[in-house]
Amino acid sequence: MKLRVRLAAAVLWAALALGSASGGQSVRLSLASPAADQLVEGRTYVIRWTGSGLQSVSITAEGELTSRPGVPRGQFVLAIADHLPAGAGGVSWQAPFLDTVRFQIRIRAYDNLGLLAAEESRDHYFRPGILANRHLDGIYVDLRSPEAQRLYVMRHNVVVRAYLASGSRTHRFLTKAQDSPEPHDHVGVFRVTEKFPLYWSNEYQVWMTHALRIWRGHFIHGTYPSEYHLLGHPASSGCIRLDRRDARELYDMTPIGTRVELFGGPL
Repeated sequence: MKLRVRLAAAVLWAALALGSASGGQSVRLSLASPAADQLVEGRTYVIRWTGSGLQSVSITAEGELTSRPGVPRGQFVLAIADHLPAGAGGVSWQAPFLDTVRFQIRIRAYDNLGLLAAEESRDHYFRPGILANRHLDGIYVDLRSPEAQRLYVMRHNVVVRAYLASGSRTHRFLTKAQDSPEPHDHVGVFRVTEKFPLYWSNEYQVWMTHALRIWRGHFIHGTYPSEYHLLGHPASSGCIRLDRRDARELYDMTPIGTRVELFGGPL
């Protein structure tokens, strides 16, 4: 009997504390915006929320970093706002570069005691700034940074895939009208003209898996596992290298004639 009395008293105390913290209101939280399904690097968005019985809110952008198949690079958690008054109802956020194609905006709300009272999240696609004004389906290869080389796939105006990629080890870029015996990448707009499940390069004496020819002797293809640690950085002789499992996925979803655009030069 004494134990039951103590438990009842504890429950009553917790209920009173919660009522005091929320001012007698039921706790409620709703993330209202941004409404866009896809957010673009460099653009400003207003994140709005509504709620009751809350004291402050914190907001983060969270997601998985672009990774190789089966080899995750971890998660990112980026602070957007920290313990804003809940009554503010909104905050502006300029989207930075996010190394992902999908992420969440998460809002956490706290009561008068500083305890987490509610949270909510919304999923968004992400579009890097280099593709802000690109809307055609196809493959986009961003080789501008030697520290973050990526290949993106756009479908129906949404960036649906991002892969770690490697361009030329010289980090040298030429137009279609130029050529050089030294390793280089060509920049501009191209098309997938041929597909080979396995292609032998006579010039470099290597096998290229799931190879997509995009310009003369330049391909997008899978590289050797011994080179995987270089993906994301310049490392090729002029092709675009991928993990073999990424290369196969890209190969399977890419018909001949697919548009390919390569970006190079300094950021």
